[in-house]
Amino acid sequence: MLDPGAILHLTGFTDCLGSGSSNANLRMNRASAVEDYFVLVLGVDRNRVFVETAAEVEYLDTNETPIGRAANRAVAISWSPAAQRLDRRMRIVDLPP
Repeated sequence: MLDPGAILHLTGFTDCLGSGSSNANLRMNRASAVEDYFVLVLGVDRNRVFVETAAEVEYLDTNETPIGRAANRAVAISWSPAAQRLDRRMRIVDLPP
């Protein structure tokens, strides 16, 4: 079970097809759609969700095959324990005990 105070990290990815600007928008839209699902459907506090996009040349799989490109059209989900928070520069920092 996920710690109720955990911070969720959502990272949007795309394949290598399309322009850099359209892929940047697509990565953000993908991650934001998952954020909306967590918030609106699952009831997660939006303040506990951190949305970002992968770098333009960062991929989950190869772009040389249709299956690899499909795998790159994704959102990676991870989390940090409640004992951490995001600071203003959107880095994870440890909270004092």
